[in-house]
Amino acid sequence: MNIYEKKLNDNIYRLEVIDTVDIDDDFWDDEEYFNYNKLHDALQKIYAREDFNIEHNYALVFGDDFKCKAVVKIATGNEKQVSSNGGDFIFATMSFDCKIVICCHNHPNNIVCPSSKDIYAHIKNVEALESSGVLLFDSIVLGENDYFSFQEHDIWNPDLNDYGLEDEIEEAEIDNELDRDEPWFEYRTVDDCEMDCCAKISRKMYREKYGKKED
Repeated sequence: MNIYEKKLNDNIYRLEVIDTVDIDDDFWDDEEYFNYNKLHDALQKIYAREDFNIEHNYALVFGDDFKCKAVVKIATGNEKQVSSNGGDFIFATMSFDCKIVICCHNHPNNIVCPSSKDIYAHIKNVEALESSGVLLFDSIVLGENDYFSFQEHDIWNPDLNDYGLEDEIEEAEIDNELDRDEPWFEYRTVDDCEMDCCAKISRKMYREKYGKKED
């Protein structure tokens, strides 16, 4: 394991680079089809090093030829969440002169459908990375025997207006007008409205995969 530290936008980033994991660095079949079975096998090898009862965030960074140059551990959380931001992934790609990254974190409960926070983080990461010229090729949620790909499920960069974002914001603005003088009222922000829309996407994905309501 190698430790990298670097200052980026006045923040100090510290990354653990895993250099002992033997993964197949070619995930393309006939240069047309991205083989998610190979990727899943590679991620299983990576996470075999970890305590799967808590969440861990990893980045796989790729060169322009889409060969995997490094596996980078971004963060470790707890049994319910792990925190990171676009800056972490920008640093990971910049450290290896790469412009392509796949983000991954595990769900200890093995329910691989992304939560509303996962979807919200994915959207913000796409925006942050695009602004730095980095392609977030996919976000993966990993279970012990299953995975969820944002790319495969076509939620690469969802238009939240399709899930009522404009209506949510309008309702929040009206509520704020009506209750401006009420000290108990908790104002809803645009972020709150975006999170509500992400929750709708999360529930939709869950029902499509498991065919039932969330527990």
